[in-house]
Amino acid sequence: MRLHHRGHVVNWARTCTTCRKETMVLVDTVCPECSCPQPSTNEVKTMSSRLTVALKTRSATTKGRAIPHAIQRWLTHSTTSAAPSQEPLRLYLPQQLWTGRDNNDARRTRSSQTLGEFLPWVAGGCIGNAALARAKYAASAQPVFEVPGTDLPEPGVPFELHGRVVTHRHVGDDDDLEAIARCTSPFLVTVVATAAPKSMLVEFLVSKSLRCVLEDTSVRATWPADPTLKVMILYTVANALVDLHTHGIVHGHLSSYDVIWSSTEFVQVDVPGIVGLDQARLAWVAPEVLAGDSPPSFASDMYAFGVLMTELDTFSLPFEGYGLDDRVAITTAVVDGGLRPTLGDDCEDWYRTLVDRCLHMDPSLRPTASDVANFLQAFVNDTATE
Repeated sequence: MRLHHRGHVVNWARTCTTCRKETMVLVDTVCPECSCPQPSTNEVKTMSSRLTVALKTRSATTKGRAIPHAIQRWLTHSTTSAAPSQEPLRLYLPQQLWTGRDNNDARRTRSSQTLGEFLPWVAGGCIGNAALARAKYAASAQPVFEVPGTDLPEPGVPFELHGRVVTHRHVGDDDDLEAIARCTSPFLVTVVATAAPKSMLVEFLVSKSLRCVLEDTSVRATWPADPTLKVMILYTVANALVDLHTHGIVHGHLSSYDVIWSSTEFVQVDVPGIVGLDQARLAWVAPEVLAGDSPPSFASDMYAFGVLMTELDTFSLPFEGYGLDDRVAITTAVVDGGLRPTLGDDCEDWYRTLVDRCLHMDPSLRPTASDVANFLQAFVNDTATE
């Protein structure tokens, strides 16, 4: 698909990463041949490089349609906005908190093709080792900067900021914007910039929520055949909570809707504070928070983690079919009745025990994120040595 522009041959095509066919133009995000979503790209930068290459070729004089209709539509309707022209107001340098155990873990290397595909940011010796993953990620992480809060696009609209495609989101009044900006983690969606008073600009990815993945019938048919996948997802989420809690940050709304599955099939947890306590997420809320006895806490994050574990086991929404469609009904059932999301009959004993601990009524008896991450590390190590 090489169409000319003013006599210069321009390659507008994009090759599908799955079927390897050139059936798309460079702004397409889904292959029409195999229906697979494509990794996110910076369309403006790609288009500029293609035009630069075309201008170096002076022999083409082909006549015909200059620009594909898809490119014209994208140029006409794109919501891409210009980056704020002002210089950053300040930079938040990433903070990494290390322990002696982290340093010991970082000396160990192992390899696993499955883990390498699942955690693409963790290369070589970092595979299966969260400490090395953090070190490698921190070494390449860019500082988060603060920009003026004026003239930002509407929340959710992608736009370019300093050469990166980002989306604008609001965070809650109780969330520490600076603390979130300083929390650098390979297991969290990347924060690119902040804008006062309560705006965050995060990296834009072609992705879907884990909830959407679990509702896919083809996934339900294939995932049980790969038991390590469930463990690796939980391993990623647990380490995301470790990084947040180490920085003193409560996620506050963890659910399968907030675990992001990108088009390149890796998992990250959405940054905290983006979504309030709405009706759709009450099933993940700890009983002490539902009852109003406690604000969201590290312990309530671990309760939500336990609910997420039931989803990965059953593929179903928590309390699906129970008719608990409002806050009063859920609060009564969970707080007064002790109701908890169920697991499948064939669930392994270790998995059921961990879920029970995370869903304990007493917050002080729930495991910490570090407890769970260390526990799951043993399973990851076993996978890496097989």
